[in-house]
Amino acid sequence: MWKNYSFYLRNLDCANCARELEEQLNKKDYYKNVSINFSKLKIYVTSNLESDVLETLQGDVAKIEHGVEVFEQKNDEANEYKDLLFIFLGLLIYVCSMFFKEIFSISIVLVFLSYILLGYQTFIKAITLLKQKILNENFLIVISALGAFFISKPDEGFMVLFLYEIGKYLEKRATGNVRRNVEKLMALKPTIAHKKRVNDYITVDPSDVSVGDILVVLNGEKVPLDGVLCSDSCELDTSSLTGESKISISEKGDEILSGYINHGDVFEIQVTSLYENSTVKRILDLMEHAGNRKAKTENFVNRAARYYTPLMILVSFIIFLITPLLFHISVSESFYRALMVLVVSCPCAIAISVPLCYFAGMGAMSKQGILVKGSNYIDAISKINTFVFDKTGTLTTGNFGIMETKILNSDYTEEEIISYLVYGEYYSNHPLAKSILKQYSNISVPKLTRVKEIKGKGISYEYDGHKVKLGNEKFVGADFEVSGTAIYISLDGDVIGVTVLGDEMKESTSQVLSQFHRDRIHTVMFTGDSDEIANDIGSKLGIDEVHAGLLPDDKYHLFEQLKKERPEDFISFVGDGINDAPVLRLSDCGIAMGSGAESAIEASDVVIMSNDLERILIARKTSKKTLRILKENLVFALGIKFVVLIFSFFGIGSMWIAVFADVGVTLLAILNSLRILK
Repeated sequence: MWKNYSFYLRNLDCANCARELEEQLNKKDYYKNVSINFSKLKIYVTSNLESDVLETLQGDVAKIEHGVEVFEQKNDEANEYKDLLFIFLGLLIYVCSMFFKEIFSISIVLVFLSYILLGYQTFIKAITLLKQKILNENFLIVISALGAFFISKPDEGFMVLFLYEIGKYLEKRATGNVRRNVEKLMALKPTIAHKKRVNDYITVDPSDVSVGDILVVLNGEKVPLDGVLCSDSCELDTSSLTGESKISISEKGDEILSGYINHGDVFEIQVTSLYENSTVKRILDLMEHAGNRKAKTENFVNRAARYYTPLMILVSFIIFLITPLLFHISVSESFYRALMVLVVSCPCAIAISVPLCYFAGMGAMSKQGILVKGSNYIDAISKINTFVFDKTGTLTTGNFGIMETKILNSDYTEEEIISYLVYGEYYSNHPLAKSILKQYSNISVPKLTRVKEIKGKGISYEYDGHKVKLGNEKFVGADFEVSGTAIYISLDGDVIGVTVLGDEMKESTSQVLSQFHRDRIHTVMFTGDSDEIANDIGSKLGIDEVHAGLLPDDKYHLFEQLKKERPEDFISFVGDGINDAPVLRLSDCGIAMGSGAESAIEASDVVIMSNDLERILIARKTSKKTLRILKENLVFALGIKFVVLIFSFFGIGSMWIAVFADVGVTLLAILNSLRILK
C-alpha cells in the first residue's frame, strides 16, 4: 500500500545535488513522486515499503549524496563550525607548506594534505555520483584541482578548492538566512491552549481541545484555534494572517481566527473547529507543499542541468585538443585552459538562484498575508491580463446597509425616518434587519406596542400614538416603486420616506479597479443580483463587462465561454463562496479570499488572507519583482560565464578569474535574490 511521507534533510548544500538526488530516488521501484524542497530542506516521498521507510531512505540517500542525513523531526544541529574548522586547517597547512619550498617532498606533502582537508567531501561526492554515472559540479572541481596539481600548478589547484569551499559555506549561510526569515514569517503554529475550568484554566496541547470548549487567551498570546468571541470585546493583531499591521477590534459573537495575537485584555473564545481544520493548520499545509509546484523556469533549469555538466566536460576536452593546433601552445597550457573552462562552467549560480528567488518571493508575499501554493503561480500572477470578480464578498463586503434615504414628506428629517426604520427592525429576525441595526447601533430603541411582523412583507407597530409600517410598497400602501432593494416607511397611512439598501463596497475596491484600468487589464464582474443593481455597481467602478442574474452553474459556463472568446488572455477568477470553487479551479490562476468558504480556498491557487483587494496589487508587484530579479541573476551569471569562457579559450587570465565566475557570481546572485524579501 502506497503511503505519503515527509522528512527533513541535513548537509544538502547544493540545489543541483538536490535535483540529482530527487531524480535518482524516483528511479527506484519502491518510491514514487519523490520531491525535494531545497529551500526548506524537506523531502516528500510516496512509498510502498512495509519496513522502516526512514531507515531505507537514509541508506539510499547516503549512497547518492555522501554525508546527507534524513530526519523525522527538524534537526537544527549545524555543521557550520566543523566546515569552517576544516577550511581553516587546510589554509593553515597550505601556508606552512610555503615555508618548505626549498624541501620539495615536505612542501608537496603539506599541499596535498591541505587538498584533502579542503576537498575530501567534494572528492567523495564526486566518486559516489560517478559510480552512478552522474557528473556534476563536484566532479568539475575535483578534476580542476587535481589537474592543476599534476601540471605543477598546485597553488592554483589549492585556490580552486579553497574558494569553492568558502563559497559553499557562504552560500549555505545565505540560503539558511532566507529559510529562517521565511520560517519566521510563517511561525503561526500554536503550541499551547488555555482550557477554561470552573474557576481557573489548564494548559493543554491545541490538538487536545474539542469543539465547544472555552479557551482563555492571555495578553500577547496567539489564538490557538478558530472560535467565537465570548467576551464583550477584544483587541487583535491580525498581521500574521492578513498582513494588516493595524489593531482590529472584535465584538462579542465575532469570529476569531487561530493565529491572531491578543493585543489587549484577557478574553475567552468558544472553539468552533478542531486544530486539523483550523485556519492556522490550513495555512501551514498550504505553505508546506507550496514549493513542490515548480515554475516552468525552475523545471527547465532542472531538466537542462542533467545535460549541462557532461556537455561542458565535452567542450573542455575539445578545447584541450584544438588549442595546441590553433595557438601553437604546449599540451600543459592547453590542459590548463581546459581546466579553467571546467571551473567556469560550474552551474551553482543558476541552480541556486532560481529556486531561491521563488522561495523568497513566496516568503515576501506571505508576509503581506498572500499565500501562494507554488512557484508556478508566481509566474501566473505576473501574466494575468483579465480579472473576473465575484461581486458579493469580493468587490463588496457582503453586508447590506442603507445607501440612500429619500424624504417624501418635508415635515420629517432623514434622521427621523431612519429612527422609525430602526425601531421596527429591532424586533425583526431578518438578516437585513441585523445589517441595518449594526449600521445604526447608536440609536436607542424605545418600547413599542402592537409589534407585528408579516413574513415577506414587513413590520407594523405603534409608537407615541402613531401607527408605523415599514416594508415593501404594497404593504405600506405606496402607489410608486423605487428601483433596487428598498424599504418604504409610512406613518398613519402617509408614506414619509424610502430607504434604498445596497451591498457596501470595500474600501480598496475602487482603488484596485482604477489601477487595473491604468494597467490596461480587462475586468469582468459575475453576480446573481439583478441587472439594474449590477450595472449600477459596474458603472461606478468602470468594470468592462458585467454579467448579472447568474446561478452557480451559469458562472462556470460563462467563464468557459470567456476563455474561448479570449484564448490569448491569462484569466484569473477572484471569489470567496462555495459556489465559486468550480470557477476558481477552472481559471488560469484562481484567487480566493481567506475569509471565504473552505472549498474556495482549497480550489484556489492564491489565497488572500485579508478581505483587502489591494493585496492583489501587492501580489502582482511582488511577482514581477521576483521574476525581474530572477532574470537579472540568469543574465548576469550566464553573461559572466560566457565572457570568462572566451578568456579561458584565448588563455587570458588565470584560475582566479575562473573561480570568481563560479563562486563569486553565485554569491552575488544569492545576495541579489535577498532583495525580494525587502
